[in-house]
Amino acid sequence: MVRGVLDEVNGDTAVILVESERTTYHIGISELPEDVAEGDWLQLTIEDGAVTHIMKDEQKTTEQQSKVSQRMKQLKSKKGSQYKR
Repeated sequence: MVRGVLDEVNGDTAVILVESERTTYHIGISELPEDVAEGDWLQLTIEDGAVTHIMKDEQKTTEQQSKVSQRMKQLKSKKGSQYKR
């Protein structure tokens, strides 16, 4: 199994980036688990160059969301930050 991130959804096609393989997979959105959204991390089974199984990686998704939140807090706390609201 490899990990990938759901980069974007365009119409009926989902784009999944798999950094470890330096590959992008384009699959039908009907093949995605129902509870996934752009930015979610997935565990993929790849056979003969095709995605055969997809599961949401809850732990990795939560970790990444936490990292992004922490970085945004840091940016917002800097004096003169353009990210303050």
